[in-house]
Amino acid sequence: MNKQERKIIQVLSLFDSPLASEALMVGSELSYNDLSDALEALIFDSLVMRFFDDRINDYTYSILSITKVFVYSEVKKVQNEEARIRKRLRSYFEGYDFPDDKQRVIMRNIRQGSNDSELALIDLARIAIKREDFSDAEALFEEALNRNPRSYLTARIYAEFCRHNTKEITKALRLYERASKTAPRTGAERCLIFREWGLLLRSSGSAESSRSAIEKLEIAIDADRTDRISVTALAQCLSRSGHHLRVIELLEPFRDYPDQKTKSFVRDLLLKAYQSTGDILKEATLKNSLPEPWT
Repeated sequence: MNKQERKIIQVLSLFDSPLASEALMVGSELSYNDLSDALEALIFDSLVMRFFDDRINDYTYSILSITKVFVYSEVKKVQNEEARIRKRLRSYFEGYDFPDDKQRVIMRNIRQGSNDSELALIDLARIAIKREDFSDAEALFEEALNRNPRSYLTARIYAEFCRHNTKEITKALRLYERASKTAPRTGAERCLIFREWGLLLRSSGSAESSRSAIEKLEIAIDADRTDRISVTALAQCLSRSGHHLRVIELLEPFRDYPDQKTKSFVRDLLLKAYQSTGDILKEATLKNSLPEPWT
């Protein structure tokens, strides 16, 4: 039995109830990939039993009582070993790594077995990303999707990981598509999914990238018409495609936006749209409001 396998059965020896993989991962201080490999070996050797838990739609793990007695006696021989393992798990299950009280309560409920248990795996994936262990993070995201295949949140966050960390654009696009199928019918979350999908499509380099991006960004705006990123991104795509009347319709409500960078971007696009549509009056009015004279 190697070091990783010993760590796993030491954790399992402390508990009567089966443990999910994320709890084992924290208790043993193993990466997800190392944990998976060691568990498979232990199951093959009949040292660990695997049970399917309908509540979390995933497997949990335990060891036989006779094995538990023997392993626990070995754990007790190492000074403070049991206390260290229990401290790690208590911190995890109680959400002590979250300074905000409301967030801590939410994560405590999730980690202790709520119906949204895949969010605990997402949380561990984010920790893996911070330590730049992308292989482990990917395995955790896959496990989270297996646990709840309809989770648009998991698919969206996994897509962002593929987009920014591993640069797997094709996979990211597929995950955004997957997220879109179960996304809410309206609201900020739907807007975010279609907005980021559209932005990624816009830079994907395909022959239909512009048309596809416009299609997704229109859906984003239908979900949340106040989202300035969706509005400005769509307006930029439409401006390049020559749809200047639609650009005017989108951007006029944002002409005096408080953020200076956004306001400058909006006014530049509006000026181009007014010039292209021959709206001399609006063009002159906008020029007069700009900080520098136009010629």
